[in-house]
Amino acid sequence: MIFVLIMLAALGVLFCIPWLRRWWHRRAVRRRPVSPPPPPPRPLDELIAELVRGAWTSVYVPDRDNPSAVAWSRYVGHTGDVVDVIQLLDVAPGGAFAYRATITLGDDVLDPPGPLDWYVWDCEASWVIEQALALPEPGRDGAPKLALLRPPIADVLPGLLADARRHVIRPPQHPGPPRPGGTA
Repeated sequence: MIFVLIMLAALGVLFCIPWLRRWWHRRAVRRRPVSPPPPPPRPLDELIAELVRGAWTSVYVPDRDNPSAVAWSRYVGHTGDVVDVIQLLDVAPGGAFAYRATITLGDDVLDPPGPLDWYVWDCEASWVIEQALALPEPGRDGAPKLALLRPPIADVLPGLLADARRHVIRPPQHPGPPRPGGTA
């Protein structure tokens, strides 16, 4: 008799487990919060205008009217040894590259000698610029400090600068301190 009861209980459990599993899954799916889709990236012109308005130095290769490569760079943090760089390249696949690097006095900002703290490349240009603008300052929570090896695209702009006869450097276009006498 006990054997029959054990067998009936085992059969009941075997038949109820799939039903319980389906019921739990439906309940969990109904309760799962749905995250909104990510916002579309801002237009590229708007992001470039933000770079120009900010404290970013622009580099155009070979000139500003018909560039094959454009780069923006700025020093971040309070120590002045960390630089953010964004590069848009017509000649490289993927075409957009951004990185943060720790440099020392005399290092080329567009060709840092050591490993990179953070980088993103082979993506849409507006997405790369937004990622670079969203980086927290060095020393803050979430600031990258990874010592990553340089990807192959990191050598494209230094090669273009070495081959080009000229390039245009445009310093940051932010307003300076007010002049004496009230004129801007």
